[in-house]
Amino acid sequence: MNQQTTDFILTHRHDDVRRLAFLADRFPEVDMPFALRQIDGWQSVGRKIPSWTQVEGLLFPPHLNIEQASGEQTAAYKARLIGRLLRGMEQGRTGGSGFSDDSGVSAPKGNGCKTSLMDLTGGMGIDFAFMAPVVDEAVYVERDAALCRLARHNFPLLGLPEAVIVEGDGVEALHREAHCTFCFIDPARRDRHGARTYAIEDCLPNVITLVDELLEKAAYTLVKLSPMLDVSQAVRQLRHVVEVHVVSVRNECKELLLLLSRHDTRPTEVHCVNDDEVFTAPFGAGVPPAAPSCCQAEAVPAAVVDPLHPPFVLFEPNASIMKAGCFDALQHRFGLQKLAPNSHLFVAPAAHEGFPGRQFAVDAVTTMNKKQLRQALKGIDKANVTVRNFPLTVDRLRQKTGLTDGGDTYIFATTDARRRHLLFIGRRIAGHPARS
Repeated sequence: MNQQTTDFILTHRHDDVRRLAFLADRFPEVDMPFALRQIDGWQSVGRKIPSWTQVEGLLFPPHLNIEQASGEQTAAYKARLIGRLLRGMEQGRTGGSGFSDDSGVSAPKGNGCKTSLMDLTGGMGIDFAFMAPVVDEAVYVERDAALCRLARHNFPLLGLPEAVIVEGDGVEALHREAHCTFCFIDPARRDRHGARTYAIEDCLPNVITLVDELLEKAAYTLVKLSPMLDVSQAVRQLRHVVEVHVVSVRNECKELLLLLSRHDTRPTEVHCVNDDEVFTAPFGAGVPPAAPSCCQAEAVPAAVVDPLHPPFVLFEPNASIMKAGCFDALQHRFGLQKLAPNSHLFVAPAAHEGFPGRQFAVDAVTTMNKKQLRQALKGIDKANVTVRNFPLTVDRLRQKTGLTDGGDTYIFATTDARRRHLLFIGRRIAGHPARS
């Protein structure tokens, strides 16, 4: 890359790439295709990994690689997860956790042995760059030669000068490996023909066929899967799952992470994460596979609420709770009353600090009776409408009520346990982050 190209990138990296493409004739000394890719990459990375835009000199791959990569929040979450596991291993070797002392794998820092990470599907290297500083030795494996070249350039700039970069197939690298503390694998969710896929067995590589070797060679294996997967089915397909992590960012489910270990003897837990909200509970105890759920021993008696007579508080679980199906655990931990088995909304007389989701003070409840509906919505011309287990769509409900979107009023249209179609009208209550 010549100096003119470098200067052009630095000068125009905030500009519209489509507009810049028409300036090629004015800058013959600039490698314009490369410059445009780097400008587009810098802008895309700024949306996904803001901290990387503060590092001068990074080079970026084509747009598709960036779009398929993790965001900063989810990558940082994996790093914190590995850090917690290392601390647990240290406690386990002194009798403080479920990690057995006869595993034959790398011991954690402080015990005289080096900890190691092997990323079998390196990609753009975002997850690797966040996880690698937590361990002593880190190996990045990627079969794409261009991505490996970028890794060799970028990792020293990101503070990882000693990262080992292996150009080749991750499965073959696993076969050559003896033991490591952590393995990380993010199977490509496209088949050999480039079509998008979600099932574990349809991704590349197929982790199901590698489970035995992963369990033998790594103290822990972290598998990143599509958030579209059914959680219970994924746990059934992969054995020795110690933890399930459903990770959401701004209430959008981003990743499903399964942590595998033959040596960690704890019962399986599910961690439902949405930004700073974290809800942790035992996973799947006594629940049929078709209805994934969690159980929580410390139950709080639910106060009885008549859903036709406000005021009371309505609770909407966050996206990770919805994905994991931890409705029983949520109900028992906070002493909530279900509105209906399939509505996944709850009510209680008062708000609860730490509830993982949104809370609404309900001022009015109405059926779809025209007279009742008109009276309940008197003075309301705009509202945020949510439909859950209800016969009308949001658009159709807006047509019937004449409401526009927005404002401070929230309406939940749902069906209660007596199969009544109800509208709950209220306002949002400022919540507090939930803790595990």
